Amino acid sequence: MSKGPAFDAAKYRNNPKLIAKHLNKALATDDPAFTIRAIGDLARAHGMGAIAEEANVNRAGLYRSLSGEMDPAFGTVLKVLTALGVRLVARPAADL
Repeated sequence: MSKGPAFDAAKYRNNPKLIAKHLNKALATDDPAFTIRAIGDLARAHGMGAIAEEANVNRAGLYRSLSGEMDPAFGTVLKVLTALGVRLVARPAADL
């Protein structure tokens, strides 16, 4: 993702399949800050105010939390993912 084309927010708006694909690529980097920034990009694509309202969190705090500069609370991440129409799923690593 970091070496590909620029993030096109419009194609991710209201498209949970593309959102999940984007997040899986971010997760594959094993870089938590990168993944959080990807979640932030997706939240901004939807409209941070709408995501904050649906997740029942403060909009300004959500911007800070999803900047990649800090570690957001796990509960906040789960609320944002739910508001984006995706859920966190665990699966075995390929090498296990």
